[in-house]
Amino acid sequence: MKTDRILTAKIQAWLDAPQHTDRENIMAGAFMLLQCNRNHAMFNQIGRNPSRYVEKIRYELNKFLPARLDDMTREDVIALDAEVMDDVAAAVGAEPETNASCPSEELDLPLRKGIRPDHDSLPADIQRLWTDNVERWKRIKGLFETCKSIAKPCERYTHLVALKDSWYKYKETMNAYDDFVSSADTGDGQPAVPVDAASMARDINNARSYISKNLDGLLLLAQQVQNEDVDEKTRGNFSRLLSKIQDRVTLLVNNGQTIGDDLKGKLLPLGVVFTSDAASGAAQDNEQGTQHIDHTQAAQ
Repeated sequence: MKTDRILTAKIQAWLDAPQHTDRENIMAGAFMLLQCNRNHAMFNQIGRNPSRYVEKIRYELNKFLPARLDDMTREDVIALDAEVMDDVAAAVGAEPETNASCPSEELDLPLRKGIRPDHDSLPADIQRLWTDNVERWKRIKGLFETCKSIAKPCERYTHLVALKDSWYKYKETMNAYDDFVSSADTGDGQPAVPVDAASMARDINNARSYISKNLDGLLLLAQQVQNEDVDEKTRGNFSRLLSKIQDRVTLLVNNGQTIGDDLKGKLLPLGVVFTSDAASGAAQDNEQGTQHIDHTQAAQ
């Protein structure tokens, strides 16, 4: 179930209005806030003197609007919160102790192997991956502490999104730095192809975004193709979308990305493969749209 888009549009319209002076109009905003936070005590308090709480209503509604505009339900935000905060908390807990005598660019960073012994001999763009991540890690820790200071996941949504983006970029950049192979290391005299960390991070973010935006459509088509009378166009649409989702999943898996159990639970019954050797055409086995669908799970 997704967010109520009509309510979202009303919230945005209320926030875009230049002023609110009429009691009925103010209470309309208060009621929309009640629908978001379910705080009846706050709603009753506003009702005693609405004009006093206009800015409070505006401030509170602005906390919820970004997630609603992204079509994220409360459950979606809670799942995002658990995924990102748990990962970052583990990394923060594993952070090496700071040595005051050690320059920041030489510090070990969480998760990976630390600065390379050959760092000074690496190409400038590869060296920059490390120094960029030193600053990125500081930002991650700051966002992490900010999220911890806000009790409700829905109210820290914008910080969570920024934390997630920085966290994934951090991991991808660190992988690119660690995995870079210089021409001297190849032993064949041929220059190694450097990893374009920014491009890879962009591809991974695009893959996650594509899956998120098209998951509901895929599940709907999966239900439709269970009907024996469904037309061939619908079957074809399902097969093509399933193949595209498989391509994105394969990219994520091949690059060591974490894929949540909830997403796996929705895609596995459709025949999506989550192994590193999954071929991009794996979904073509579902050409008729029904062979690998677990009918009960796909309908959920």
